[in-house]
Amino acid sequence: MKKLKTIFQSSLFKVSSLNSVSIVLKIGVGFVTSKFIALFVGPAGMALVGNFRNFLSSTQAVATLGFETGIVKYVAESKKDTAALKKIITTSTLFLVSLSVFLSLGLYFFSNYLNTLIFGKFFQYAFVFKVVAIALPFYLCSLLLLSIINGLGCFKKVII
Repeated sequence: MKKLKTIFQSSLFKVSSLNSVSIVLKIGVGFVTSKFIALFVGPAGMALVGNFRNFLSSTQAVATLGFETGIVKYVAESKKDTAALKKIITTSTLFLVSLSVFLSLGLYFFSNYLNTLIFGKFFQYAFVFKVVAIALPFYLCSLLLLSIINGLGCFKKVII
């Protein structure tokens, strides 16, 4: 009984259980969203949405370049050394802001080409790529903040 109590009070169990709740919520929301999309746009629309989701995944991978793992690692290693922590945060912020501006400009100005590439010449959804271009810097800022909070060890705040 004492071992069981120790397990329930460990930080690993708390993080795992919070993460499990988060994953179950994501699966539920994803299922409901997919069901609504399927009902409203049909099979052809689902194919277009799938193409767009793949494009978004690729864009997010290029935009982050795997930085979130490195930021978490280096923030966790240097959370007691404020000078090193400031240097890590400043460097990663400048790099991600520069990258997001570059990618956003590319997405915005090549939105018509990307529309033809992803959706074909019969659909006009270039505005969607412009919206993604505007939202991308905000996504990268949230990713940066979540990585910093995660590196500082505030798992509960990250999951919530």
